Amino acid sequence: MNKTELIDAMAADAGISKAAAKKALESFLG
Repeated sequence: MNKTELIDAMAADAGISKAAAKKALESFLG
């Protein structure tokens, strides 16, 4: 699973936009 797939999965699971999922992932990873 690459970063894009992870963002897609987070967005789908959490019911948030891909942009929001990307921000959350990037803040989590630093």
